[in-house]
Order: sequence, then C-alpha cells, then structure tokens
Amino acid sequence: MTPDAFFRIDVNPAREFVEIALSGLWSTDTIRRFETDLRRRLLDLPAIGRQRTLFDLTGFIVQVKEVAAGFERLAADRGIASRRIAVIGAAPLLRMQTRRVAPDYGLFTDRAAAMEWLFADAA
Repeated sequence: MTPDAFFRIDVNPAREFVEIALSGLWSTDTIRRFETDLRRRLLDLPAIGRQRTLFDLTGFIVQVKEVAAGFERLAADRGIASRRIAVIGAAPLLRMQTRRVAPDYGLFTDRAAAMEWLFADAA
C-alpha cells in the first residue's frame, strides 16, 4: 500500500447500510486487501445484496489503469452487489473514471443528497 492509500469500511447490519471511505493513490496490493476486507465485513449483514452502500471518494484520486480495472471487476461482482450505491466525490476526472467503471452508481458532491437518494425507496 502506498503511504497515502487508505480505506475504511463501516457496516451497519440493522440498517443494511455500508459506508466506505477511500483515499490516496492505490496499488494492486491495496485493492486486493480492500477486496478481502470488504468480503469479510459484508458477512456481518443479514443478507448480501440488500444493502445500500455509500462510497466517500472525497480523498481519493484518479487511479492507475490496473487499480481501476480491479474496481471495475468488483463493481461487476454480483456476489458482493448492493441494492443501491452512491458515490461522493467532486473531482471531475474521478467522477468520469467512476462513471466508466460503474455506470449505474449515483454520483453526488454532497453527503446529504447521496443519503437521500440511497434511501429514497425505503420509506
């Protein structure tokens, strides 16, 4: 992992909600460790696939092709899929990379709007 690479995964089983924060420049080793931790943490949920997930990318930067490919593979993995995924991040290039990797994710610049969208159909 590069010195500034970081991830945090918080799981709230009662709300079926996962919050993930990513920052820094990642290596392929970082994405492997992230995937391992994510799969382990998702086991805390009542059922994988019903959760809503919020990615906070405010500290993340555009990643190298190999890391972006790893995220694309994870985004397509139905075994860890979420009901809805929102991404917070303001950097235009990062938003473009996110849209290319995961076209169905909701993109937001503000947490409140992202949370409202994530849980809009829960009422």
